[in-house]
Amino acid sequence: MNPTQLPDNILKRMSPTDRKRLGKSGRTSEDCKRDQERVSEREIHRQIEQWLNSKGIVYRHDRMDRKTTGTVGWPDFTFAWEMYRHHGIKYAGGVGVEVKVAGGKCSQEQLDCHARMECNGWLVFVVNSLQEMIEALKGLR
Repeated sequence: MNPTQLPDNILKRMSPTDRKRLGKSGRTSEDCKRDQERVSEREIHRQIEQWLNSKGIVYRHDRMDRKTTGTVGWPDFTFAWEMYRHHGIKYAGGVGVEVKVAGGKCSQEQLDCHARMECNGWLVFVVNSLQEMIEALKGLR
């Protein structure tokens, strides 16, 4: 254990102000885990953005470091995806992708929004990796 790091049982009993004064040493193991999950989710977002850009797909994606000003519960990514072709004409549908790190769950607002979107013909997927999203999209063609 780092000599400047206090045990979690003591940190949890301290006020947030006092813990903040300690800087990184004032973070509990739960704080560290939450920060690591945030970094992991941000990395998955970055990978999905790169993949969508490489395919020339226009998409909507809100920044992760700010509270959204859009519809509460809206998926992390929304875009049109070609479902099929008929006589050379492309037919596309709306796709929503919600990214959650392993073990993450959608909020009630997200579940409600996804259900409303699906009633309007959108397909909404909850994924925890770029590969999982690609597999879900492959199944649509």
